[in-house]
Amino acid sequence: MDMSKGALPMRYLGVPLSSKNLTTEDYSVLISRVCSKIDSWQTRHLSMGGRAELIRSSIFGIQNFWCANLRLPKYVTEEVERRIRSFLWSGKGEGLYRAKISWTTACLPLSEGGLGFKRMEDWNQVCLCKMLWNIASKKETLWEKWVHTVRLKGVSIWRYKKSDRDPWFWNKMSKVRSLI
Repeated sequence: MDMSKGALPMRYLGVPLSSKNLTTEDYSVLISRVCSKIDSWQTRHLSMGGRAELIRSSIFGIQNFWCANLRLPKYVTEEVERRIRSFLWSGKGEGLYRAKISWTTACLPLSEGGLGFKRMEDWNQVCLCKMLWNIASKKETLWEKWVHTVRLKGVSIWRYKKSDRDPWFWNKMSKVRSLI
């Protein structure tokens, strides 16, 4: 059939798949995608409003896709947000800048005087909660069916007892139960 044998880790739709904890190199793809977007824009003369709109529409689309599929470590979210802040305030992806307002204020909704951005770490928690909620409500997707058959084995997600042999991602998902 002219097919090559694959192995983990691999990428599916740009997101790394692995049965083990992902490495810094696996997450570098996200950072490089954000940097390449910013690099392609920084040669243009954009107003701060234009830069903010590009961040909201393009960068957060990439961010949302990754957050919806993975638990991102703190160093990744901090690096991506650092590049976003630098681009927003200076028009460059790197270097010094003078922030007009704090990032916390920028992440407030527009109605509260912010710029409507989402903190990546908070958004990642929201996406993990949604995954957990989908498992609890027994959504009819292949992944949720697999979780109920292989991982939970008839036990409710709320009563599942963590074990030392659980995969790293499952441990991260179990920690957000208290948020829900």
